[in-house]
Amino acid sequence: MGISSFALWKYMGIGAFVVLAVIHIVLATMGVGNVLGSLIIILLCYLLSSAVLRLTFRVFNGNPELFLNIRLLLKVLVILWVCAELFFRFGPATYESYGEKNGSWLYISPYLVKENSWSGLWVENEHVYQANLSKQYSFEEYDYSLNTNSYGLRNEEIEKQKARGVYRIIALGDSFTEGRGATQDESWPAVLNSALGEGITNQTFEVVNAGISGSDPFFELHLLKNKLLELQPDMVIMAINSSDIDDIVIRGGSERFDNDGKLSYKKGPWWAGIYANSYLFRHIIHDVFEYNLLFNKTDTQTTIRDNAKANVHKAIHAFIEMAKEERFRPMVLFHPLLSEFDKGETELDHIFESVRKDSTVLTLNILKNLEVTPTSGNQREDFYWPIDQHHTPAGYKMMVNEIYDAMYYAEVFE
Repeated sequence: MGISSFALWKYMGIGAFVVLAVIHIVLATMGVGNVLGSLIIILLCYLLSSAVLRLTFRVFNGNPELFLNIRLLLKVLVILWVCAELFFRFGPATYESYGEKNGSWLYISPYLVKENSWSGLWVENEHVYQANLSKQYSFEEYDYSLNTNSYGLRNEEIEKQKARGVYRIIALGDSFTEGRGATQDESWPAVLNSALGEGITNQTFEVVNAGISGSDPFFELHLLKNKLLELQPDMVIMAINSSDIDDIVIRGGSERFDNDGKLSYKKGPWWAGIYANSYLFRHIIHDVFEYNLLFNKTDTQTTIRDNAKANVHKAIHAFIEMAKEERFRPMVLFHPLLSEFDKGETELDHIFESVRKDSTVLTLNILKNLEVTPTSGNQREDFYWPIDQHHTPAGYKMMVNEIYDAMYYAEVFE
């Protein structure tokens, strides 16, 4: 006896749902999710509770009318749950991740992003891009092209042997140094390279962009020591911002590197998968249980962040010591996030004040300099993408203006 068309479509639908459910359950165990995962979770809960309800009434010979009323209540609760999930995802969206704000379909837990081969971006156990990588991204406010050289950097190919008379500068940092929000030629290392070439005619310069999105001072030290010192830099600029604190909260400091060179990160909470898929759950976690976006309790946040800041300071000190040993000139650059630009102070100001006491180190706090020499125009609109919150090309040019002046007045090239 053949299967009717209706039955066939029914079985195909059930099969598709099962496949989707399995995929989302697997992703949820890693801390990945989206609104489809949220709806699948709700449907699974309804189907399971409905099946348990039906079985219970059959075993205990329950009242059929009561069964129908309870099942109706379940349906009402499911509809309310779906409405709440959709409202919190597409309404206030207070707790969107960076990727979701930029139009990504997926939430990915910050504790999942590790330097291993699954991502297809980084060299395994190193926070540097794979060599000769070519990726295209489309964000809400701009399109972004990432092309790397043989060192895994967003830079033109670099000759290992520095040409005679060349003053080589390596720029270390995260996505702000890599130049998210701008073309490769509009990143601040590239603009600085052009500015130095035009402004100081008796010297040849080469500024290497060694910024890697998501990097932090410990990864930058590792990259410099293991890959970039062979380029014989005359100066190395370490660009610091307060997102480095978050990165160290998630990864830890130097202890992230095991004795065998493998990376070992902290683990996220067991409920990260629920958080990834349920937008209602996100509000409960943050507004009721008072966890922050890195899943730390509010009452422990100050201690955790203070420890991370101490690690930032420790990494800067290690950078300065490396400069003495390898005989390059160190520069530590502090630059503000959008929220700090609005407030007029950064979370790392006290570290800047401490580092600037060392006369062997060139230091620059861009936000402090802007207070002294404000630029014209609507700085917030000009310098930052409102949603993405990386710099616009004008923001990177602003950085270069301050870096160039700091170098000039420190008589770096005399």
